[in-house]
Amino acid sequence: MSKINIINIKNINIIKNIFSSYEKSIIFGKGPTLKYIEKDDNKDTLFICINNSINYIKKCDLLVCNDIESFDQINLDNLSNCKNILIPYHIHINCRPKKNITYNNIISKINNFFTGNLIIYNLRTAPIKYNNFISLLSSITSVHTGFEFILKFAKNIKIINFYGFAKKSKNRDINLYINKKSEYEHFYNYKNYINWINIIVKKYKSNIKYTIN
Repeated sequence: MSKINIINIKNINIIKNIFSSYEKSIIFGKGPTLKYIEKDDNKDTLFICINNSINYIKKCDLLVCNDIESFDQINLDNLSNCKNILIPYHIHINCRPKKNITYNNIISKINNFFTGNLIIYNLRTAPIKYNNFISLLSSITSVHTGFEFILKFAKNIKIINFYGFAKKSKNRDINLYINKKSEYEHFYNYKNYINWINIIVKKYKSNIKYTIN
């Protein structure tokens, strides 16, 4: 029997209540400025890992993945140190949503490794919207998904630090990109990525302060 708790629009307050104790957050992307920060030394900070950054950070409060392939790149043993996962109802496969691919495909992958809250949301690009699940507007990257989720459901957070997102660096702790093409796309889209962060801030009329490290 699965020990995964599915979060929908009716019980989203579970997550709101958990995250209400945080006023700071760190979002860890895969880019060259990603650095290791110890969660146990920052218990007052909400740790959000994007895709396989959890392989490096190890412990996080929220894992965000928009693509089914991300779970093939994640060491699933690390999910025992993750409390919450955010994924779309129709998770992307080959960068596109498909009707026959849903969060149930992810449950079958992680069922023996994860026992926390699985937050399901409607991805804007999905073919169907389900009214019993939350919806998010951004569909640029999983970083933007995590950022928007904070603004919408963790409103006590006032400060966000990004590591491994929208910034180049000659020195890096680790390279988590599986192929060079994905990394080049990240570099090419830096300005657009930052622009979309600001669009999300404006959309929610937020006073959030963020730093791209």
